[in-house]
Amino acid sequence: TDAYADVMLFDEGIAKQWTESDATAVLSDLGITSDMYANAYSYTVDYATYEGDLKALTWQATPGTFIYRADIAEEVLGTSEPDEVQEFISDWDGFFETAEKMKKEFSIFDLCELSMGMSGDFKIAIQEGSTQVRIGTAIFGNRDYQNA
Repeated sequence: TDAYADVMLFDEGIAKQWTESDATAVLSDLGITSDMYANAYSYTVDYATYEGDLKALTWQATPGTFIYRADIAEEVLGTSEPDEVQEFISDWDGFFETAEKMKKEFSIFDLCELSMGMSGDFKIAIQEGSTQVRIGTAIFGNRDYQNA
């Protein structure tokens, strides 16, 4: 609608104050439906939902890339094709199962850490299995980008 900016970008530290206000639209009112966001990790949906309405889409708290060695993927998963490897990690259960399989077959890997979550969503990230969270804003406060 004309009442809202087309795109608003927020640092994770202040996103909640905007999504929990009238300054942001309910995404379903803009044609972005929950089925379009169905493959997002649940904690990112929870973080961006206010009073039952999805009000944001987050990139910051989701994996941006999954890098693997083709030779190891071939040996452990039976394929190194990106689309086929993606099927193994398409949800959290698959991600953790694949990590366990890698860990068993290649004991040189110490796959015991999962880093996700920041100051505004670390509790949800921990519930989802995160072992490392980034909470600088919670400790030091919001950054002053004007004087950066």
